[in-house]
Amino acid sequence: MKFYHSTLKNSLAILALILTLPVFAKNVDEKLSVSNNANISVDNLRGKVVIKGTDNNQVWVLGKLDDKATDFILKADGDNVIVQVKMPSHMNNSFWDHDEQETDIVIEVPKGAKISFQGVSSDVAVSNVINDVRAKTIS
Repeated sequence: MKFYHSTLKNSLAILALILTLPVFAKNVDEKLSVSNNANISVDNLRGKVVIKGTDNNQVWVLGKLDDKATDFILKADGDNVIVQVKMPSHMNNSFWDHDEQETDIVIEVPKGAKISFQGVSSDVAVSNVINDVRAKTIS
């Protein structure tokens, strides 16, 4: 019985240690081939997004997702491309605490692409894109 009690104590101590480790950000490194004049829609609730036009016919998303992200979507339907960091549908005041990792990604796109960006508490920078760029953030 003494061995069982000692093993259980050790197991609980290890579990407690694991639960107190910091949560690491979710990394993203995804590519998708697209046309040079694709319509690219980017949706990111909070964090930093840098969009760079390149001579390549692909969308490449590289960086870290928000700790509270529930999913990441990169998909195309013809010339329409969606880049979305999905977040929980219900958020309380603690959601906006900035102690956690927010999204920090770079998106390379064809420089002839049309860009549409939506965010709430997001910083966005767009460079080297020669077509329409529309960006909307709330705060």
